[in-house]
Amino acid sequence: MKNWLEVFKFTLKQQIKNKRFGRVTVIIALVFLIIGLLSDCLMAVMEKDTGSKAEEESSVTTVCMINSSDLPDPDTDIFMRDKGAKYRKLTFVSSNLDRDSIVNDPYIVEGFDPARGLVVEVTGNEGDYGLNVIMPASSSLDKSDARDLGYDLDKTIFDSRLDALGIDEKSANIIQSDVSVEIIKEEPAAVENTEDEDEKAKGALAEVLRSLLPMLLMLILYMMIILYNQSIGSLVSLEKTSKLMEYILTLTEAPAVIFGKVMAVAVSAAFQVTLWGACVVAGFVIGDPISRSLINPGYSNPAVMVAESLFGSVSHMVFPVILTFITFMAGFVFFCTLAALFASFAAEPEEVSQTVGLSTFVILIGFLADMYIPMISDAAIIKKILYFIPVTATFALPGDILTALVSPLEGIIFTLILIVWVVVFAIIAGRVYQNRVFANGTKNIGREMLREIGSAILAGKGGKSFSKEVAENEDKAHKAYTMLGLSLAVYLLITNYLAGQIAMVLGQMASARTGEGVMEALYSGDLIYVINIIAAYCIGFPVFLLMTRALPSCKKKNESLPFWKLAAFFFAAVSLTFIIAIFTNMAADYISGGEANNSWVQMISSGESLLGSIMAAFLGPVIEELIFRKVMIDKMRQYGSFTAIILSAVAFGLFHCNFFQIFYAAVIGLIFGYVYVRSGRIRYTIVMHILLNSMSVFIYPYSERLFDIVQKSCIVLGILSIFLLIFKGDIHLDKEDKELPAALGIRSAFISRGVLLFIAVSVLLTIYTFIQ
Repeated sequence: MKNWLEVFKFTLKQQIKNKRFGRVTVIIALVFLIIGLLSDCLMAVMEKDTGSKAEEESSVTTVCMINSSDLPDPDTDIFMRDKGAKYRKLTFVSSNLDRDSIVNDPYIVEGFDPARGLVVEVTGNEGDYGLNVIMPASSSLDKSDARDLGYDLDKTIFDSRLDALGIDEKSANIIQSDVSVEIIKEEPAAVENTEDEDEKAKGALAEVLRSLLPMLLMLILYMMIILYNQSIGSLVSLEKTSKLMEYILTLTEAPAVIFGKVMAVAVSAAFQVTLWGACVVAGFVIGDPISRSLINPGYSNPAVMVAESLFGSVSHMVFPVILTFITFMAGFVFFCTLAALFASFAAEPEEVSQTVGLSTFVILIGFLADMYIPMISDAAIIKKILYFIPVTATFALPGDILTALVSPLEGIIFTLILIVWVVVFAIIAGRVYQNRVFANGTKNIGREMLREIGSAILAGKGGKSFSKEVAENEDKAHKAYTMLGLSLAVYLLITNYLAGQIAMVLGQMASARTGEGVMEALYSGDLIYVINIIAAYCIGFPVFLLMTRALPSCKKKNESLPFWKLAAFFFAAVSLTFIIAIFTNMAADYISGGEANNSWVQMISSGESLLGSIMAAFLGPVIEELIFRKVMIDKMRQYGSFTAIILSAVAFGLFHCNFFQIFYAAVIGLIFGYVYVRSGRIRYTIVMHILLNSMSVFIYPYSERLFDIVQKSCIVLGILSIFLLIFKGDIHLDKEDKELPAALGIRSAFISRGVLLFIAVSVLLTIYTFIQ
């Protein structure tokens, strides 16, 4: 993007020189500084009040002392002298009765309060001592009251007895021994383990922070985007109508203009947010010594406790914080770019609010999707999917990186992906911006957005005018693509719906006859394959043919291809299938954590159903070739063979609705589509498709070792075949009579409503099958 830096510098200077920008920045910075200072002082006051309350208001009123050890009776006067402020209502009573007698009948001891009293028993001899604090069954005290008393007695009473001990072996054992504190509720023998309480508290705090911090960052980012969304829209849309912009576009590229403006706003926003955040931190830093010296000398800063809970120490949080900030700003820049894209459509001032509203709607969708989608499905899979989508990754990544839900390496990779999305959308926004500089208003912003964005993505900069004949052919092609896409969408919906309904009826019938469960009855034999054949081939396929019957077909070519070339195309398809499948399986394992299952592999791996093998190896290839090569290419080829091959291949990949198959199926579609276009003979691709599927269906279930040998051999032959086709294959496509320019044809195909509907349906079905 040439000269974007000059646009960036110019726009940034304009932003900073604005007096309103300076005033708002300084005022809000001072407000945040004061908020940080007051918050620190307020927390110190609250901690002091809590601490003093704990020292002054113990709920224990009586303690019954039982000494069953060889130690002297505890000197309660020393205890009350040291801890009297905390236990000012406490009185000690002693008893010679055993513990069980007192616990079973607390009223047996005169002066003992069963509701607010505790029984303390000193046990052990010759160095092995214990202190049991027993809560009667009728006690209304908390375990914290008993625990505090136990530790206070341990630290005060036993220490006070050391001076009275003689220097002999027994005394040495007493001095060196540890005293354990046990808290017992209702059952006299029950023991409450109080070790690791601090670690448990820190762990609980860390869990709370891991839940709250991502939400807090999401809310901050959401508010930033909303606040700066309007300024981006105004900056882009208002300058678009000026004569100066027409001159600027003659000196630099439109994507550079958009990217420079967006980065200028993003940098100014980053400066403001960083300054405001630094002021909050400065407020805490300044308030810390004030709080310690004037309010609470024992005050511990909560920010340090938060850092230690999440990272172990403050020093370990440097890299996560830096990466979080980079990801946070990358997400902010992405939405600024998206706002600029929408604002490029506004040709009049009154249209700015419409475009801002649309971008805000997209922002809200991303925010809500990241908040609620993980709650209704498998969070591990859904989260990783959301990281790849820029609208949701923007909100999901910063908080997850900061709280270590994403590893540093994953955080770097996903942040780079997000930055790539920023660049891509900047280029798209720039192309749309340039196409619409001379626009004089819009009648339907939504429809024009779809057309212009599709043109920017698929047809480059655009702006080229075509003849009337080309425009008419484009209109016809657009209608043909719409009908084909709609037919495929209907085929998918009918097939899946009918398969479910038929499976429900036949499964219940089989279950009633065999006594098995419905699912067991469906999968115990060939019933599930019969259902698929009826739904897909006997009903769905005829409906597809009926819907596409009215579309005109291009006159077929009939050219015989030599055997070596057919073999080369076949082995190229096979090798690419195996290679792409390896990487697809790795991606699926990563996204799902190894839990995703390939339904195709599950079906062919058993090899128990003859009907299933016939369907996968023979019926499926025949029907699929008739749909995606015979029908689709014949209906589309007259508008351009290149577009026909591309669209049929993409449709073929998506049609499988299986993440494991989409990518290599699309590559197979490209190769088979080219073979059919060059030869006009559907039998070529049918035979190749049958051979390809048969390798998996008839070899893999019976000998994985043989399949591995075949796989590696085909990869080697495929690579050699690809080089052979490149150098001696004569790869070319003949021009058709009504052929559209490649970019125009691709745009007409992929932004037609029918094709978009088919893509949406197939993607949703793919996601559904992947997460099941």
